[in-house]
Amino acid sequence: MTNLQESLIPLFLTEAESGLGQLRALQAAIEQQQVTADLLDDARRAAHTIKGTAALVKRQQASELGRTLELLLEEWIAQGRLLSQADADQLENHCRALQNCLTVTTRPADGVSTDAVADRSGMTERTSAEALGGDLIRDFALPFMMKLHQNAAVADELVRPASCCFYLHQQTYVLPIDQVAEIVQAASVTPLPFAPPAVLGLLNLRGEVVPVVSPRTQTDRRVMLTAGFFVVVAFHGADRIAFVSDRIPQLSLVEEQGQVLDVAAFIELQRAGM
Repeated sequence: MTNLQESLIPLFLTEAESGLGQLRALQAAIEQQQVTADLLDDARRAAHTIKGTAALVKRQQASELGRTLELLLEEWIAQGRLLSQADADQLENHCRALQNCLTVTTRPADGVSTDAVADRSGMTERTSAEALGGDLIRDFALPFMMKLHQNAAVADELVRPASCCFYLHQQTYVLPIDQVAEIVQAASVTPLPFAPPAVLGLLNLRGEVVPVVSPRTQTDRRVMLTAGFFVVVAFHGADRIAFVSDRIPQLSLVEEQGQVLDVAAFIELQRAGM
């Protein structure tokens, strides 16, 4: 396993323990006959996250258990029936197996690999990354890498991302990682009348309004946004700006080739043009 995957293990454990807590909350609600649609959906999303994050760090058994739980919860949601004690027991069995996987993951010195545990369990040794497809990058890899960037205690500098690359019209743009706040897949932006061509509109980011811009110059014609575009939210001081990307941005451990953007200068340029 690579150093990068190893460095993500603490983040995986944190995410998985949180998800396991949501699954056990649903189990308790079933036993008390207090199940709600929100509890079921929270548990399903927790299982989905465990499935993907475990695959990202090559914990195949945990990923398979997450997938099994996700399918089970989707079935319960579709059925819309009253869940019984037998259902609570079934959920408990899966949660106990998942907890055992997490316990093994936290004890690498025992000399028992998670792959060996998976082999003994008789589970299919298929590649979870292939089963997840592009979701593995969009839903799990990028958030994990951003957390690795934001949490200095997780890993040493050798495995921390150094730059963020994003793309527009076959051009590669590069931002130093210490100027990147987050990466978001955006559905739409609010148009801004009379704005310069490089300003594509405004994005509501959890209540904060952030301008969405093209990394191209002010004199370029306006960029047409495609469905499912991404934005890289960068900052300088208290100012934030979101650069549009027409495909999934990438975080890299090395300085990548491309047009390096000066966030401070770009913010001043846009401010002067508005």
